[in-house]
Amino acid sequence: MTGNDRDRAVLVVAYNSAGMFNPLLTIVGELKARGVGNVWFASTEDRRADVEGLRGPGEVAFVSLGPARPQSSPDTWDDATYRALTTGDRATSFARYLDVSTDYDHVQQLYRRCLDIIDEVGPAVAVVDSLASWAMDAAQTRRLPYVVSISLPPSNFLQEQLPPRYPAPFSGLPQQMTPRQQAANTGFRNRLVRALMEPQRLRRSLAAVASRRAAGIPNPEMRPAGYVEAAEALMAYTVFGFEYPFATPPPRRSCGCSAPWCPASCRRPTTTS
Repeated sequence: MTGNDRDRAVLVVAYNSAGMFNPLLTIVGELKARGVGNVWFASTEDRRADVEGLRGPGEVAFVSLGPARPQSSPDTWDDATYRALTTGDRATSFARYLDVSTDYDHVQQLYRRCLDIIDEVGPAVAVVDSLASWAMDAAQTRRLPYVVSISLPPSNFLQEQLPPRYPAPFSGLPQQMTPRQQAANTGFRNRLVRALMEPQRLRRSLAAVASRRAAGIPNPEMRPAGYVEAAEALMAYTVFGFEYPFATPPPRRSCGCSAPWCPASCRRPTTTS
């Protein structure tokens, strides 16, 4: 931000799932505790109490994205859905997960809501969870600088930047692969492409791309690389050593683990021998 932007708002955006929401709640909570003001946190209505319950002299306002979509996160899945998405071939399971978790009509609603929020708040910068593509779309449309909060393992979000021999995310393969494992890695990628290109899924995806292109959205295909290239910086929280190493875009910052503070009453007692 420039000197003229110092007093303007910071907009933080995340959906309600714990893995996406908690890292940014932790950061915003620290800002509030340090007395930082003019921070706006946009999430689904069920997260209002979490944001408004943050303590400290700072000023953090909650702004609602509306109700959360049913089955938007694993904690809302029934047993049959959970079983279908976590058993069998990994590539097929991931394609099924996308079927369950992606509602393009809801994505468009969230995009329009984010446009309204940006217009109302007038922020200098947005900090957006990596799965909130609709918020990054809105930031790009309004030419608002944004930082991506990567709540996934970075290799998942930065797949287009991975070396060809890097184990494909969700493949379960090691960094140093035997020829047989390298063939399995290629096979996994091919099976995933085939699964995503099945006629029903392909028609659904192409219709969404056409609608987004007609709406003037800069990244109609929702390519993660498109969001990365337009971002001011990337923040990641993966614990060091969890990911296999790979070269990343220059603006990435590894922040380490970020989780909400736990009061003494909920901590596991420490024992000594």
